[in-house]
Amino acid sequence: MKLKRAEEIFNSSDKIDVFYRNSPVWINNVDPNKDNVDITLLDSNTIMNVPIWDLRE
Repeated sequence: MKLKRAEEIFNSSDKIDVFYRNSPVWINNVDPNKDNVDITLLDSNTIMNVPIWDLRE
């Protein structure tokens, strides 16, 4: 995923399906200075910081 799209999803009021390594996630925060995002894995409620390009729609 690209930074601009991650920001659009983060700022959207719509529910948009996003995945990290085939697991559904919620984007908690986008860090444009480091190209990273804070996510929560919906399966386990695990919070992680991952590269934006590892996310998929």
